[in-house]
Amino acid sequence: GDGPDYIVFQQTVTEGLAALAAAYTGAVVQIEGMTWMQGESDVSVSASAAYAANLQAFIADVRATFGANLPFVVARLSSGQTALDAAGLATVRAAQAQVAAADPWTSIVNTDTFPLQGDHLHFDADGQQLLGSAFAARAGYLVWMPDRFSPEQIAAGLAEETADADGA
Repeated sequence: GDGPDYIVFQQTVTEGLAALAAAYTGAVVQIEGMTWMQGESDVSVSASAAYAANLQAFIADVRATFGANLPFVVARLSSGQTALDAAGLATVRAAQAQVAAADPWTSIVNTDTFPLQGDHLHFDADGQQLLGSAFAARAGYLVWMPDRFSPEQIAAGLAEETADADGA
């Protein structure tokens, strides 16, 4: 079953969509994508081993609830987050990259150059702004992607930003 935090997430999104639909009755209200910055609490040896499977299951559940091909952008934990266990950090980072590489509707944001606070764990104000901009760029690309690439090209992993959809 869904945990209490995930239930609150689902309720919040559902209520937000309903409020928008009520406020803008002539508009089409839909979710364009999801961004995800998480993983620090999963860096322990016991939790990090299950991170890839848990992230895949989470993405699948979000898509089952809010849209089958919902673009999903994951911010990979930063290599600069040295306040975390190094082995667990490496495991979670690899899992995040693995999940994104296996799913053409999931992308990764590299946060390694984003500045951190002195705690070597949380992004500072500039880092948070860079994260927001990176999320917007990656999510925007995934939303635009079906306008440029066929479903077959996307499924085959041929819809990268540098790809030439028409061969021209």
